[in-house]
Amino acid sequence: MISGGNMSLKLLKIPFKNLIFLFILVISSSIISVYPINLIMGIIDATKAINKDVSISIIIKLGFVYLLLQIINSFLISLIKYLATNYQINLEANLQRGIFEKLTKINLDFFSKKDTSSFSNLIIRDVDFIGKNSLEPYIELIRAVTSFIFGVIFMWRINPLLTSFVIPLGISSSLII
Repeated sequence: MISGGNMSLKLLKIPFKNLIFLFILVISSSIISVYPINLIMGIIDATKAINKDVSISIIIKLGFVYLLLQIINSFLISLIKYLATNYQINLEANLQRGIFEKLTKINLDFFSKKDTSSFSNLIIRDVDFIGKNSLEPYIELIRAVTSFIFGVIFMWRINPLLTSFVIPLGISSSLII
């Protein structure tokens, strides 16, 4: 816990239900962004079908579901950005309010002895940085891990041998670069 005097920054306390909801949205968005691979596989399999009337109806249905998933995913991404931005703005405002309350309680002699302009600029920059970057790294990490896991699952369903060759190659090349 960060403290200054008797100040513990309870301002960083995250509304747990809202945060869980946000992370569930991120995981859902990641799954929905990878799932259309299955639909494309279904469309390709339907083009090979012997009965062309059935295959055309399947292609149209799968294409409609694909389009619907893309629309839902765009909506989820926008909702995630909105909720994350809203949370970060509230966090920044709470931090600013808490710091202002603490600064008003400091003895005025402190400000006459110190370079308060650089001190206040540092505080402003830190609060701004924390407010703008508190959730984005976590959201991107969850999105990347979820997309990777479901991408591997879908690749494995297509061709396990190719997946077992490509995944170690991809991981080693990403570590080298």
